[in-house]
Amino acid sequence: YWTEWWYLRSGSEIQYEFNASGQIDFFIADGYDFYDWEQEGSPTFSWSETNVNQSSGTFVVGISQDYYIVWYNEGVSSVNVDFTINYTATGVINFTGIYTQEVQEGITLSGSYSVPSSGNWYFFIYFDPMLSPEESTTITFDVTYNTGVTSQERWFDIQWILIIVLVVVIIILLAAVVARRGQKKLKLKTPEQPSTKPSPYKKTPTTAPEKVQKCKRCKAPIKPDSKFCTNCGGKIEG
Repeated sequence: YWTEWWYLRSGSEIQYEFNASGQIDFFIADGYDFYDWEQEGSPTFSWSETNVNQSSGTFVVGISQDYYIVWYNEGVSSVNVDFTINYTATGVINFTGIYTQEVQEGITLSGSYSVPSSGNWYFFIYFDPMLSPEESTTITFDVTYNTGVTSQERWFDIQWILIIVLVVVIIILLAAVVARRGQKKLKLKTPEQPSTKPSPYKKTPTTAPEKVQKCKRCKAPIKPDSKFCTNCGGKIEG
């Protein structure tokens, strides 16, 4: 078999394309599944194709871990495979100018390293469980570093930023005070408007009910200034 290996973070992509002279198996697996496959186990691959001569596609990384791309020939005769692999890495640290030292079991290592340029530098220890027969490994280390910059030099670097921030705060406070005084001068007292609510003590005048005139004979009501009763026809006197 032939394999390519990368450590990729979540969100990265692997784009592959290959052509083989015979049928092969192709799969993408993490480190544990790849190790299980080498030990003739029954792993579940992240992506797999069996008995293919050619294929292409894009695999999106879901979990940040090691990924192995494997072409496997189960036949007796040899198979030639032409492949192209492109990957887009997300959140990967740039290790340009990395300084490495390999430490074997039971060996104590000491030394120093001078950083050639400014920027972010990382110290880390990588342990590959696939290369160790032990279930766990204890690593003890001490790290000391000298930045080469004194506290006084750091203060000179940031003092101008602090001065600019202080000046901006003072300008904002002065502008707020001036605006406050201007509002006090322009503020006028609003005259009170007379109340339109009726007084609870004011009485509404009432009118006496109009007196109804009746016929002296039949007692039927008659209109004022009538000369005859509309009910009995009698003459209205007085």
